[in-house]
Amino acid sequence: MKHKTVSAIAALFCGAILLFPASPAAFAASVPPAQPKTAEPASDEEQRAAAFSAMMGQLQTNLDELEIDIKGTIVDEDGKPVENVRLEIRYEKPVLPYMTDNKYEVERRVVSGDFEIKKKGFNDVELKFSNQEYFLETFHFHAGFGMGENEENTLKQPALRVVLEKRLPTAEISDLQREKLEYNLSRKRKTYCDLDGAVSGKNGNGQVKMVTIPLNEKPKAGKYLELDFQRDEHGEIVTREFPGVVDQKGESPKYPAVYIFRLHSDDPEDGMIVMEDGGYLKDHPFDGKPIADRQAYQKRSREENKIVDDEWKKLRPLERRFEAPKDGYTLKEVSIPVEELLQITGSGKSFSVHWRGGYRWMWFRCGNHYGKFSVMCGEAGTSSGVNLGALNDKLECFFYLELYLNLKPGDTNLRSFF
Repeated sequence: MKHKTVSAIAALFCGAILLFPASPAAFAASVPPAQPKTAEPASDEEQRAAAFSAMMGQLQTNLDELEIDIKGTIVDEDGKPVENVRLEIRYEKPVLPYMTDNKYEVERRVVSGDFEIKKKGFNDVELKFSNQEYFLETFHFHAGFGMGENEENTLKQPALRVVLEKRLPTAEISDLQREKLEYNLSRKRKTYCDLDGAVSGKNGNGQVKMVTIPLNEKPKAGKYLELDFQRDEHGEIVTREFPGVVDQKGESPKYPAVYIFRLHSDDPEDGMIVMEDGGYLKDHPFDGKPIADRQAYQKRSREENKIVDDEWKKLRPLERRFEAPKDGYTLKEVSIPVEELLQITGSGKSFSVHWRGGYRWMWFRCGNHYGKFSVMCGEAGTSSGVNLGALNDKLECFFYLELYLNLKPGDTNLRSFF
């Protein structure tokens, strides 16, 4: 069929020559003048495709023009340059136009004291500095390339100072990782952290452990850490309400006003010290007023997420504090207001409650043993909507507990292999 079609076209062309044997001028004169064609307007689909192509072209240009330019020094805690540091550089960028995949490039060097990094066409870079005598340090820098509002470019660092922390001898540590410190009204039970085994050897294994008991039962341990709430003179949980928030019955749900982490010990010198500010979301902008407007909600969410990121950057490194203070353990309890745990959005009877925030690192002394622990909110309640975290007979809440305790009395060294 293919050859037949070509032959047919050739035959038609030859026929046209036989029909018009005159000169080219005569041929041109015999053909009616061509009428100018009116361009048809582009369809909506064509317009969208053109706009998308133009946008992707601009984004690709923006991405290509991004430049990573980092200069820095690597020193120890005394400010002395560190030699023979392994530097791993991971470059990353999205693959246009669909951005469903990322492209990575990894570069490895050995640097001493000073270093410099230059590369174009990537919008994300991660630096890892390692030396077997020091703890790993990681830095992350990023830049937008035209995809959103208020994009920040941190790819240029003219004087990055990398301080490596010396690895010192480790201690014999008893630790807990992401254990649940629970208070459960639905199942009428609670979980506490038993410290007796580590500080007195009563359990025989010299380790801290989690114990679950009924709500109305008192812990048998002499020294322990528990989750509780602020209570009034009658022992009832103090609550608070949020303006305008009502449940499906039209009633205002009540929330525990303050969550408390309490250390029990008969030694008057035992207690806690909050590391630095110790607060997570301490600048939380939540004012108790629900937000119904979607754009306003998204704006506040961006603000809160930035606060979360900033606080996380400040406080998460507190886990790398390894030398506990010798004195000053005056706190018996540390509290977190419910505003730092809950975010309420919505209007009318359509509300959404998010359980978030509430992160702390504390030093503690218990029976002349030194340690540190953190609590990070896990969950409050199993139902969705406005009842999440509300104080009723279905309340189920827990925090993740991370704890390290030196098993040698009087030793403030909390270095371990974590």
